[in-house]
Amino acid sequence: ATNTPDPNCRAQSGQCGPSTTCASIGFPGLCCSEWGYCGSSVDHCGGDCCQNGPCLNGPPAPTPPTGNPPTGNPPTGNPPTGNPPTTGSNYSADHGEDSRLIAYVGNWQACPTAEQVDAYSHLVIAFAVSYTYSSSKNNCDAQCNIASSVPICNNMNNQALVDTWRDAGKKVILSFGGAGMGGSWFGDQNNCWDYCFGKEESLFTSLLNIIDSQSLTLSTLTTIFGPDDRQASYQVGCFAGEQRVQSRPV
Repeated sequence: ATNTPDPNCRAQSGQCGPSTTCASIGFPGLCCSEWGYCGSSVDHCGGDCCQNGPCLNGPPAPTPPTGNPPTGNPPTGNPPTGNPPTTGSNYSADHGEDSRLIAYVGNWQACPTAEQVDAYSHLVIAFAVSYTYSSSKNNCDAQCNIASSVPICNNMNNQALVDTWRDAGKKVILSFGGAGMGGSWFGDQNNCWDYCFGKEESLFTSLLNIIDSQSLTLSTLTTIFGPDDRQASYQVGCFAGEQRVQSRPV
């Protein structure tokens, strides 16, 4: 487009000029500056002396139309009656062993909401233990006995929550052990694992009873710490116990 620059501008001819646009010499979309050169900078397109092209001092933008808005009636008819789509993925354990997302549920912590567990296929309840808590040193059961039921969350059984998770296709796993059993860091005074060596058979019998009574899936054990000779024996006993657990229907 040809612009009408201020009459006091130089309006010189170079590449372009008063009657030669940048587009006509192969530079479409550029401004012809007052010195007769094509470009797109403010020096080329700004001010009152841009000779032609998309000058910044071009004609003002058109004024939007005024008047009353349309008076037509809105469309009539009933809104759709279908139910809105539900949110959440409800990821279940049915995706196969190669596809799982596992949530850790500390049974002393607040119970997770439905939204928090929605994306998980497995939930690990931690922990079943063979001690009662004490701030200085946990009180270990000398026979490695564990309670007949395990809290799920909020230090309560909350069996209805387990049933809800299982109904959604999730697997709920019980874990035995944890840091409170001892040996988790240098200088730890807890030694409850020591009382469980040689008692693997009765330990797993107790775990299986909990699994059956609370509709859980299977039991895992945390890492065992202790002298090498006893640890080797304990691991053999645990392997046999885990075979008992895994041979049961889920």
